[in-house]
Amino acid sequence: MTDIRQYGELATQLLMESRRSTQTDTLSKYNDSLVRTIIREQRDLERAAQALMREGAGPDPALLIIQTAINRNKRSLLAYHAHRIDRLRDMYWAVGGALPHILSNPDTRSRMSPHEVDYLRQYNSSVMEFRSEFTHELDITASITNPPKDLQVLVRVIRDCGVIQTELGSIDFRKDQRFMVRRSDIEHLIVQGYLEEFRFCPSSTPSMIPRPASSSASTSRLIKTALLASSSTTHHVATKAHSSSIRRTHTLLPRQSTSSIPRNNTSRQLSDLGVRSNVPPDSVPDPDKGVPPEIPDHEWELRTGRGIYVLQETLPDFFHSGLITSINKTTGAFRAASTTDILPTANSNFLEHHYIIEDDDEAVYSPNVRLTYTPPVALPAPFPKTFHVEGQQLYLASSSFLKHTMNALYSDLHVQIIKLVINTPPAPPSKAEGQPYSKKKRINREKTLQVRLIVTGVARVSGKQGEWDIDSTYTFSPLTGLIHEHTVNSIHPAPHQAVYDSLRLSFGWGTSAGGTPANGAACNGMAKTALSDS
Repeated sequence: MTDIRQYGELATQLLMESRRSTQTDTLSKYNDSLVRTIIREQRDLERAAQALMREGAGPDPALLIIQTAINRNKRSLLAYHAHRIDRLRDMYWAVGGALPHILSNPDTRSRMSPHEVDYLRQYNSSVMEFRSEFTHELDITASITNPPKDLQVLVRVIRDCGVIQTELGSIDFRKDQRFMVRRSDIEHLIVQGYLEEFRFCPSSTPSMIPRPASSSASTSRLIKTALLASSSTTHHVATKAHSSSIRRTHTLLPRQSTSSIPRNNTSRQLSDLGVRSNVPPDSVPDPDKGVPPEIPDHEWELRTGRGIYVLQETLPDFFHSGLITSINKTTGAFRAASTTDILPTANSNFLEHHYIIEDDDEAVYSPNVRLTYTPPVALPAPFPKTFHVEGQQLYLASSSFLKHTMNALYSDLHVQIIKLVINTPPAPPSKAEGQPYSKKKRINREKTLQVRLIVTGVARVSGKQGEWDIDSTYTFSPLTGLIHEHTVNSIHPAPHQAVYDSLRLSFGWGTSAGGTPANGAACNGMAKTALSDS
């Protein structure tokens, strides 16, 4: 007794398997026997159709039915295999393109046919070849619909990974070590469970965030950043948060500093509004001045990476936590400058760098950091065409003034980073193998960070919504790896004249009736207001 089945019944079973695979979000085992049975049925239907056509007795309704069944089987086979190809691609991107991780899983490998394994290998080769053409300009694997949030990620090694090749060189990931690295370099290791991700809270211990194996196909990747590692504790996991959290309050009133560091009793005059026209000392070596020593290349990359990470994570909270000036290398906690260190006393030297940095803290800004802004419309005296402030104390005071003034005038202040671009010189051509090694390193030490912010707030008096588009460039010192120049490229809409008047009065930059500069309110000396317009 032979089995009698309807045309297309086997193809329906094949489609039902694909539907179950979609509902369970898994890859079902390749049904080789059913596929081969449908192919044999196709051949039988084609022979039956040819037999009916040879009879030549006119159109036969059976011929139409047979042809319809053939087309149905073809479409079902194509749908089944197209569904499996989509599932294979999703699996490939879910692990960050780590094909060996997929093929080394016995359960996953047993669900694929030999042809599907060959397809994955060829697909991986095509992706690698295509990515190599955009290595320095674009990461084609980055998400388009969901922009990544993290430039870097702090991870702890759960299992030994061996030596991993990154943009900055080879890194040996050993168990219980912690590294701050570019996410795209180790995304596949997080997905595979070799690494665990840290998430920082400013006043608490970093929390661990393990990444599930079934992560989204669109993995978060970003523009190129430097490697950031914890230099003092790389062989254990921190179990306690730092004893003190970020200080979130600031005051503009001069207070007696409690710093035990001796200070210079002789005060210097603040030239040019505490603003110098020369380049910061740590940017260009000068044999006649005390220039900070040049740090090794690896440490320079770590410092620039920390600086980029701190800016990315803390700028959105600027109006709540203030300017973050350092990061704890052990716990990863962010630290703001003490309010007593911003304006220590009325008679102290404002440009002396006497604020305290803990042993476990890594500074982000150079002591000679320089802030520059050129308003679109020339300002009246005493302000110049280009407004610039040099020195960390003035830089911190300016940020504190901005924070408190904006909070006094606006509520619900929010900062959103809409653009973050790291500009580094292009890699030297591969042919230039005879170029000295030290010269290559010097070229690579030119790094800037372009940040575009959208600041929004509601005016407390009128209730009107305000919005500012701010574009800035942060330049890293080639010697120390710290931020030594902050250039505000544009502010739209530009600040009103009243803002500059408030700034002038707050720092004692007013002029007397005779036109001579008034004494500085925050320092012992004269704060000159006649700046160079060059």
